[in-house]
Amino acid sequence: MKAQLVYGTHPVTALLEYQPERIKRLFVANASNGKSPQRLADVAELANQHGIAVEPVSGRWLEENLPGVPHQRLVAEYLPLAPRGLKELQSLVKANTDDQRLLLVLDNVLDPHNLGACLRVASGMGVFAVIVPANNSAGLTAAAHKSAAGAAAMLPVFQVSNLARSLQMLKDEGFWAYGAAGEASTMAAEVEYSGSSVIIMGGEGGGLRARTRELCDVLFSIPMFGALQSYNVSVAAGISLYAVRAHWSGAARARAESA
Repeated sequence: MKAQLVYGTHPVTALLEYQPERIKRLFVANASNGKSPQRLADVAELANQHGIAVEPVSGRWLEENLPGVPHQRLVAEYLPLAPRGLKELQSLVKANTDDQRLLLVLDNVLDPHNLGACLRVASGMGVFAVIVPANNSAGLTAAAHKSAAGAAAMLPVFQVSNLARSLQMLKDEGFWAYGAAGEASTMAAEVEYSGSSVIIMGGEGGGLRARTRELCDVLFSIPMFGALQSYNVSVAAGISLYAVRAHWSGAARARAESA
C-alpha cells in the first residue's frame, strides 16, 4: 500500500505510541534559529526508541509538500492499514463481551475534517469502533488525522461495502440501532438506550439514507434553542453519544439505590 503523510503533533505522536510499526520516516523542521521546541525533541526521541528514522527538513520542504496546512513542523510518512470490513467488524464485536458496548456509524459523512472530529468525539465517549460506508464517505486522509487529534490511531475504523448488511449483523449480535433524525419526536435525552447501542449519524445536509433509517430501532432528535437549525455532525455525534452515557450512568445509580 502506498505511503501517506500525516502531520501535526497529536496525530504523529498517537501513531508513534499506538502504531509505530506503520511509520517509515519522521520529518522534523527546526525553528529559524536552529533550535527545536521541546515537544519536537520529545517526539523525535520517541521515534528513535522505535528505531524510526528522523530526518531534519527545511520550512521550504514543508511548504512544497504541505502547502497551507497546520503541520506544526512535524510530519510522518506512514503506511495506512488495509481496509477493514464486515468480517473484521463481526470478529471485533464477538470478541467484545463488555456489559456496555457503544458503536458509532457515520452514514455518508463526506468531509474529512468532520470525519476526524467525529473520531475525536467517539474516542472521548468510549466508542470501541466507528463504521463508515466504503463508498461515498470521507477517508482517513491527513486532514482527517489532523482533525481527529490522535484518535484516528487509537480507534478502529471499519469501511463496509454494504452498510445495511452491517447494521443487520449488529442487530443480530444484540445491538440496538438509534438514528439521529431532525423530525423525530423523541429527543436524544429521552431514549432508554440498550447496553449494546449503535448511534447512527447521517451525512452533511442529507441526513440518514432511507435504508439506514428503516433499520433503526429508534429515531431521535437533538433539540435546538437558538436561531440555527442544525448542528455540525461531530457536535451532534458528541451530544448523542453523551446521551447514551448519561442514560447508562442514571440506570446504574437507580439500580444501586434500589439494591
